[in-house]
Amino acid sequence: MEVKQEVSTILQIHTEALAEKYLGLPTALGRSTKEAFEFMPNNLRGLVGTWSGREASCAGREVLLKSVAQAVPTYPMSCFLIPKESCRKMRTIISNYWWGSSADNRHMHWLRWDHLTRPKCLGGMGFRDLNLFNLAMLGKQGWRLITSPESLCARVLKGRYYHDTDFLHATRKKHASHTWRAILAGREVLQQGLIRRIGDGSTTHIWRDRWIPNHFSGKPISVPTAPSIVVVADLLTASGGWNAELVKQNFVEFDAQAILRTPIRGSGEDTWAWEPERHGTYTVKSAYRRSYELKWHQTESERASSSVGSIWNRIWKLCVPPKVRVFWWRVVNGFLPARGVLLQRHIEPIANCEVCGAGVETIKHALMDCTIARFFWNQTKALTGVKIPGHLHPVTWAHDLLDPKICTEQDAAVILCGMWALWMSRNKRRHGEAGVPMNQAIKWAKDTAFDLWQICHPTKSKRSQPTTKEQWRCPTMGWTKCNTDASFRMGNSTGSVGAVLQDHEGQFQGAQAKWIGHCLSALAAEALACVEGASLALRRGVHKLEIETDCQVLVKLWESRTSQRSEISPILSRLEDICRDFRDVRLSFVPRTCNQVAHICAQLASADNPLVEWLSPPMELQSHLHVPCNLDSHE
Repeated sequence: MEVKQEVSTILQIHTEALAEKYLGLPTALGRSTKEAFEFMPNNLRGLVGTWSGREASCAGREVLLKSVAQAVPTYPMSCFLIPKESCRKMRTIISNYWWGSSADNRHMHWLRWDHLTRPKCLGGMGFRDLNLFNLAMLGKQGWRLITSPESLCARVLKGRYYHDTDFLHATRKKHASHTWRAILAGREVLQQGLIRRIGDGSTTHIWRDRWIPNHFSGKPISVPTAPSIVVVADLLTASGGWNAELVKQNFVEFDAQAILRTPIRGSGEDTWAWEPERHGTYTVKSAYRRSYELKWHQTESERASSSVGSIWNRIWKLCVPPKVRVFWWRVVNGFLPARGVLLQRHIEPIANCEVCGAGVETIKHALMDCTIARFFWNQTKALTGVKIPGHLHPVTWAHDLLDPKICTEQDAAVILCGMWALWMSRNKRRHGEAGVPMNQAIKWAKDTAFDLWQICHPTKSKRSQPTTKEQWRCPTMGWTKCNTDASFRMGNSTGSVGAVLQDHEGQFQGAQAKWIGHCLSALAAEALACVEGASLALRRGVHKLEIETDCQVLVKLWESRTSQRSEISPILSRLEDICRDFRDVRLSFVPRTCNQVAHICAQLASADNPLVEWLSPPMELQSHLHVPCNLDSHE
């Protein structure tokens, strides 16, 4: 208390005041947090209420909700665990506006919100699950505590809550703050994707930590009852490589192969990385996606069968206005209020068509079989030449129209635009308004589909000159170029790498091909090719080296090597160590056409011939070395 008074005197603070909010967030929270965060649904309701009087299509409402409404709670969700009741209220507001253009008025919700949060490729609309998004945002705070332990925030929290352990093993104290409880909630999401990158292996537990990339749970499948080895360092040799014999003795074959293909540095500290991202750094997007998949128990096989070539992907790739895509999504799901559909939901007492008197007005009837619809399509055929395919299945007709074997993409675009215009006219008639003239609707459908098709499929000019393939270019004076490439065999996780050296005049300076018996991925093989190429150049006495690869991802990871935590970071560290012995080094990307010589070289190594080095060009490479060279680049 004396210190407080002394500070107040020095700073001349005569009055203390703690505002109810600071930067829009509550400064003091009690046991119940419902009232403290009630401002979030209230603010969202006020925002959405300003949109209610506007005539926006489903696609327009989707854009507003995703870009504006869902962004409102982002900042509070990054700091606090929002009560489920507050998330439910915000979800209700978003759902009401999506289905009925109003935040409070109740309209028919044709689909459960849980299904609307599914990705579009799985039949949903891709809205956020607010609870999962909240946890993914909080996981970012835990990631910062792991990767920046020297920050002021990390030191304060460690001294208060986990001074005798690390963050991942910290427990919830009895009187913990709401901030700390929120960070612990986000830790559950963080633990789902964390994986160890091996340095010297001294702090990575073999049987408890996740450390084997691309291997089920990241841990060995077979666990002995009394293991003789505990940490990964026990599996390394004195030089920092894998002790292959020891690994094969202590693990089943499947685990042993996965361990031996894992890149390691052999020195330095073990670090944590975020496995779902290629660069190894935590992102809210990947954390949310992973949490969503785990929540719905979605396997890789289910995802592949649901997305590749599915009806949903075809809908969202159509060359039609976004409102027509959403309209057809509703047609495929049966979410249009035709009288037959409303009768099934016990909303309409009868289901007959008000125009032609048919017994049941189904969606198909309103869009294809009704008297007005038949006349519309006859006029469309006369004006555009587009007609609805015959013999459509009465159940799967909406899917069939998107099948390229039944209907071309261009014709499908005209048909879907026409059906949207038909449905809009039908709704206006039901509400006593004048419908759009038929010729005008047909002209709109034809022009819209044609214009979007021209934008999505631009025609090539007949007078345009044929594009020339880019070819290999000589390095500048005093530099040596090393072209590298790799081949990877996923079936047995093996590969081969090749490197070719040429000077500034295009003269052959050496080449090497090497077989890789244990390789993690194609990206790891490309990185190993650069390591072998740099080692070859060093043995040849090169001082200034330019490494070229046709793997753009590798180049980006190399440029961000100080911050990335990718699976190939140990390999990039080895490459960086080798590059210190050169005066200057560049790593750049080139197209495959400029890297053919390295591509052929990589194929010259095999399990029977694991290492080959040439001082003069072999016959297989000679035809690829004599290519045009830009001598002007020396100047």
